[in-house]
Amino acid sequence: MEYFFEILSDNETMNRLCLPSMHAERLGIQDRKQLLLTFGTKSVPVELKSDAISNHSTLRISTSILEQLQLPSFPRYQIRWRESKLIIGPYIGILVSHTHSFLDNHIQILSSFIQNYEQLGGAILAFSLEGVNPNDRLIRGFLYNPYAKRWEKGTYAYPTALFSILEEHFPEHRNDLHSILKHFYGILGKRVFNFPTINKWEMHQWLQQYPLIHGYLPDTLLYNEPKEIHQMLKKHQIVCIRPVHAHPGLCLLKAEKVRNGVAVRYQNKDQSQQVLLRNRKQFFSFFQKHLTPHEYLIQEAIDLPTIKGRNVDFRLSLVKDGKGEWTNLGIFGRYGEKKSMTGTDGYVESGKLTLQKVLALGHEGAVSWNEWMTYLSVQAARAMEEYGSHYGNLGLDLALDKRKRLWLLEINSEKPTTYIAPSAGKEELLQQTRQMSMLYCKRLAGF
Repeated sequence: MEYFFEILSDNETMNRLCLPSMHAERLGIQDRKQLLLTFGTKSVPVELKSDAISNHSTLRISTSILEQLQLPSFPRYQIRWRESKLIIGPYIGILVSHTHSFLDNHIQILSSFIQNYEQLGGAILAFSLEGVNPNDRLIRGFLYNPYAKRWEKGTYAYPTALFSILEEHFPEHRNDLHSILKHFYGILGKRVFNFPTINKWEMHQWLQQYPLIHGYLPDTLLYNEPKEIHQMLKKHQIVCIRPVHAHPGLCLLKAEKVRNGVAVRYQNKDQSQQVLLRNRKQFFSFFQKHLTPHEYLIQEAIDLPTIKGRNVDFRLSLVKDGKGEWTNLGIFGRYGEKKSMTGTDGYVESGKLTLQKVLALGHEGAVSWNEWMTYLSVQAARAMEEYGSHYGNLGLDLALDKRKRLWLLEINSEKPTTYIAPSAGKEELLQQTRQMSMLYCKRLAGF
């Protein structure tokens, strides 16, 4: 049974915690006179008093202790006895934006994270990169008030566990984000999830070591110079060139050997363009101009199936639940625009329905393929964590080629959100993803 508590500030005592005796006995601390009281990353020694008369859902704490712990009184808390500390929590942080002003203006976008607050309890802090003060270990942000049902602006102590939903669009933002997350990781360790991220080349190299996964990975090289693209074209006829990191500009190229040269199609921001490179000089000049060494992957192009002129691939969303287990929260079929290079720019639908269309299967056959794709995805996710990263949700890009061979194209760890779900008419899956991430973070916080 879960117990939730209201915090009452006690102005008449010093350094005291008054705990209802039934809970002192339940935790096995009824004979203790003193203990360490912990909130977030702070611990303070207190005198313990067991009170048989007190309201069973109330913790009376000396005002001086509340101030030292920077413990807000308005959340509904739980308590845990662990390693000779009485922990009040959970205390969960969500890194949302780069700037405090953006967060201030868009705080209501977080409503789905606290929809199941009755199950979560505790302090939930939303904050920006700008709001973090590493020197004093303080955060300017917004703490959810479950009684007033609003976010309270203020300066708060560091949380016990946290995760980031901030997307990395530009290199300077990536550096700022990694710097702050590395700071938190140094303090909280594995209680920070979706960090540290690894780039797609490191990911590919790591996954290649696993016999179960290796056979599902496309042939891939890290770009250093144009001659490597030429070598891959000799081998595969068509190659895709993808950025190692999320990239705001030139994001994807597709090169194909044709009779009179090399045809290159590429997306530059939102525009799709095409060029024919007729000779060696044009070939080398084009790629030297557009590609930075070590920033792109050269990958064999998968012969994707088409339905009504649209390429088709899949996105599978893995999320950890409150027990820390990976769960397939949804598979989606992605239909590209006609003549698109991928299946990412058109529309989406239920992945099981797409499997039935692509493989000409009935419902049971699609379910069987979904189970195999889930198994492969979970194995890849576990392999990723053996690398040393800690994830709570991942987006895996999968494909079935025209010969019905399964491929693992990419694992999205930098931007694993499931915004694709509402596009498929599955808004509830986005809400469920966020709620499961909160429950997993609660688990990391010790509750």
